[in-house]
Amino acid sequence: MNSTTGSWVLLSSVGHADGRSIAEADRGYLLWAAKQVAYRFIGRQVGLLAAPSAADGIGPRTP
Repeated sequence: MNSTTGSWVLLSSVGHADGRSIAEADRGYLLWAAKQVAYRFIGRQVGLLAAPSAADGIGPRTP
């Protein structure tokens, strides 16, 4: 995932802590974590505080 705002470029990488492969079912909630980090970083830098919403299969993991 990458985001560009002004002179900032934020690159995110996600994965499992134990190094196992990412299954298709894992993709959405792992990218959700990256989306949250980008929101916080860009929000602090430029004041853009529009909270990310779950879309396109990217969202929090639910039990």
